[in-house]
Amino acid sequence: MENGRLDGIDVSPFQPSNPPTLQPSMSKSLSFALGLFLFSIYLLTFSGKFHVMDELAVFTAGHNLAQHGRADINQLIWTNHWTPNPPGIWGSDGNLYTKKPPGISFLTAPLIGLGHILPGLNAVHVGLLTNAIVTALTASLLFIWLTDLGFARLTTTLIVLGYGLGTIAWVYARMFWESSLLALFFLAAVWTAYRATHLAPTQSQLRWLFLCGLVVAISLTLRFEAVLALVLIGLYLAGSEEVRKRGGEGARKGNRGTGEQVADYKYHASRLTPHASRLTLYLAPSFLIGLGLLYFNYIRYGSFGETGYTQEILFREPWVGAYGLLFSPGRGLFIYSPLLLLLFWGLRPAWQRLPRLYFWLVAALCLGYWLFYGSWFAWGGAWGWGPRFLLPILPLLMLFVAEAVEEARRRRGEEAEERRSRGGEEQRSGGAEEQGSETIYVSRTTHHAPRTTHYVLRFTFYALTLLSLTVNLLGILVDFNEHFLRLGATDNFVFNWAVFPPLAHWQILQEGLVDLIWLRLGEQSLEIVWPLLLPALALFALATINLLITYRRQKEIRNKQKETFTPHASRFILHPSSFILYLLILVLTYLMLRGAAEIAQADEQAQSDLPLLATLSHSARLGDALLVPMPPFGDVQEITTRLMSYLKRPLPTYAWIESDPRAIQPVEREHIWQAVHKEAQRVWLFERWLTQGDPPTSTAIRLNEEAFPLQEQWFEGSGRLTLYALAGQDSPASTPLNVRFQGGLTLLDFAVLGDAPTAGEVLKLRLTWQAATAADLAGQNLPPASLIAFAQLVDEAGGQKAAQVDRLLVDLQNFQGSPLLPGHTLRQGYGLQLPTDLPPGAYSLVIGIYQAGSGQRLPRADGSPDDFLYLTTFRIK
Repeated sequence: MENGRLDGIDVSPFQPSNPPTLQPSMSKSLSFALGLFLFSIYLLTFSGKFHVMDELAVFTAGHNLAQHGRADINQLIWTNHWTPNPPGIWGSDGNLYTKKPPGISFLTAPLIGLGHILPGLNAVHVGLLTNAIVTALTASLLFIWLTDLGFARLTTTLIVLGYGLGTIAWVYARMFWESSLLALFFLAAVWTAYRATHLAPTQSQLRWLFLCGLVVAISLTLRFEAVLALVLIGLYLAGSEEVRKRGGEGARKGNRGTGEQVADYKYHASRLTPHASRLTLYLAPSFLIGLGLLYFNYIRYGSFGETGYTQEILFREPWVGAYGLLFSPGRGLFIYSPLLLLLFWGLRPAWQRLPRLYFWLVAALCLGYWLFYGSWFAWGGAWGWGPRFLLPILPLLMLFVAEAVEEARRRRGEEAEERRSRGGEEQRSGGAEEQGSETIYVSRTTHHAPRTTHYVLRFTFYALTLLSLTVNLLGILVDFNEHFLRLGATDNFVFNWAVFPPLAHWQILQEGLVDLIWLRLGEQSLEIVWPLLLPALALFALATINLLITYRRQKEIRNKQKETFTPHASRFILHPSSFILYLLILVLTYLMLRGAAEIAQADEQAQSDLPLLATLSHSARLGDALLVPMPPFGDVQEITTRLMSYLKRPLPTYAWIESDPRAIQPVEREHIWQAVHKEAQRVWLFERWLTQGDPPTSTAIRLNEEAFPLQEQWFEGSGRLTLYALAGQDSPASTPLNVRFQGGLTLLDFAVLGDAPTAGEVLKLRLTWQAATAADLAGQNLPPASLIAFAQLVDEAGGQKAAQVDRLLVDLQNFQGSPLLPGHTLRQGYGLQLPTDLPPGAYSLVIGIYQAGSGQRLPRADGSPDDFLYLTTFRIK
């Protein structure tokens, strides 16, 4: 070891080329101000909707986890027949689960739950704030990381703003995708690894090491390929510890005597212990979370190794994807974030600034992630904006952009110093005008060449920044689905410059199709929704003023070379003015979200659905489930999203398309039936846009036979809602009757499920009816009305009716639309909901048939004078 180097590796203590000049509290306050400023812009450009199916899938899992404790996506059963690669896979328990890793769903479940708890909010809107918050936090952490590495305050500020507004991070800050979260955790992992190995005091190194392991472990729950980061950071930590140990050993070699050399074996053996303990501390969180992921796979799919992506682990020509992720018109990183072209000018300065192992860690993470996704068969991803698979490494790439900016600023400083030196020499010489023409020419060339280089770098930086801002602003203002929906099914948008998305977005923008929640296309022009815009503008003004004040105050402090802020970050957080700022942020954000929730309920269909939502919110209870079979022409995503947005009760929901095309398959219907019978006691059936003249759906027919209807309600412009009680057990043997009623209907048998009910419970009765032929029914000379069967529970003491349920049997005006077809038999369930205050006593169960409209009962045709049939007596306790 010589001059701080060992085998070509620099082991001397790392000293940044520009040591941090900001005190810890100053750095945190400015990073917070920058994050708040970016968050206010993200709120201004909020869209309030899902753009792709993957977003909807992971949100649904998080929503269901928050509402009823299971991360299923049963609301999205319809997606199984919507795309070639659906987002869900059937689990072994009969529920549908997303194939995405569960991290984002688990991390965002509390925020989504808060959206249901706070009054007047749309839970979907609250969930969609996730990446706005996460991207702002990433920008704040990026500032702290670059400050730790020794970058100047102006450089870090420009880079943070460039990341937040000049890359695809801005577009994905509006979406519910795990890539933004992964970017935060990758940056946090690299930062904590640096703190653990270079900045932290000895007594706190283990704490930073554990924190590094924790954020890497959480990354594994977001994308399984994050195992690459786990390995690379682990190698970096082990290598750093080895270099540090060898450096200390080299410093002792010159003073070692014969006795010390005899102890070499013991010394080298003892070196393994610190390595093992530090790596164990780093790997422990990943080990525990890894076990949790295996268990999660098992309870979903019945297999530890099934992740959902087993069928999609396919790799192809890496050069095609690697090139496409950087330069293609549809997915090129440098096309959608031109500012990142500066990273090529920052590689050499970064090599000179950073410790070698740390440089290779950052470079290997970026290269490894790029090459991994460049090799994957689906590297282009679904519809989106730019290379979303590279979003997790964007904060790391900004390090090299920062080096390019810092290099430009360094050259500017050298030029200023040179001009000052040159001016002093000219004043001392006093005879510059007597120089020869050749000497004057050389002097001007030497003087202007560095200045030209500086201006070229400055112009390049600002030009690329403006271009990046413009490209991503187009991605913000227009929903990219508008462009992709206009493409042909066979159009290759990834490598086709003719369908370049930013250009297409500009053309769509001319049509007035804007993807901002506060700007709506009216009948004649765009209309501003001021209740949404004003709170967002107020927050933007507040964040801008806070940023300017914070930046200027720190500049004054730096110029005066004194610290007026308290050096402890907690003092800043607990400062009274900070509390006021936090309160204003929360209030303004809440006001905007509340206004957005009201606007989302303003259209005609949403208004028609309000009574449905009110009924479910008021009447649904624990142990209920909601089934939503949709017609093929219905917007199933609209109703399922609305239910998740505004339904406050935790109600497990299953939604699918009932008939062709894209109809649910029989095996899928059995999955639903299995899951519902296992976990629910009552089922709500919502049949979208069903009218009273429509025939019953397949789901309604089955529930009418096997379950027990309790109530039915029609909602104009929305559909029919029916509540059923499930059997909960096998049906007992039926009691044969064969009792005929006038009108051509015969009651064949009946069965009562369960023991004698108590007050507040459901009495479950099953009847089997038989209808005469159509000719016989027509010959009964009955009025053209519907025939309704009723079941009543009557108090034997006072003759008062305690409970009743009615069921349609035959529509004499529409035989084919009747539950009971002519010449057929029908098994129907009847659920009698007993009042909670029902007095104890003996109650008779009777049934009969009446005509709709007149209410006149049909007499029996077996010689009995009664117009009803006694079945049995219950003693209610």
